[in-house]
Amino acid sequence: MTKPEDPPAARDADPRWGIVMFNDDVSPMDAVVSLLVETLRHDEPAAIELMLRVHQNGHAVIATGDRAKIAALMVELRSAAADRAPALTFREIESPDAVPAVSASPPPAQMSARASALAWTAIIAAAATVTWLTLP
Repeated sequence: MTKPEDPPAARDADPRWGIVMFNDDVSPMDAVVSLLVETLRHDEPAAIELMLRVHQNGHAVIATGDRAKIAALMVELRSAAADRAPALTFREIESPDAVPAVSASPPPAQMSARASALAWTAIIAAAATVTWLTLP
């Protein structure tokens, strides 16, 4: 016998939602710390500790709460990151206690426009160094 799924309203009120932030090699650490202080209202030592956890592990859960709180934080984080650290990516998750092992990089669909542009710039630069053969 299967357990019936919780209705959406009950699932949204559940405090098991979270936000995962992914590390990138572009954003300055001080910009990330100021972003965490402003959006999550951490003091500076706590924000530094969280930034270092993301930096060392490739990702970390940076906030938890009910669905409405997390949705509002996602909007605030993305807005603030667009100005200071556009390469940062965030993902909303339903169960922060069971964060699956993920690679240090988010999936390509989660890459910001700036990170994508940097990747394409590297590909184009590499292609420019290739000697192309011309056939008669």
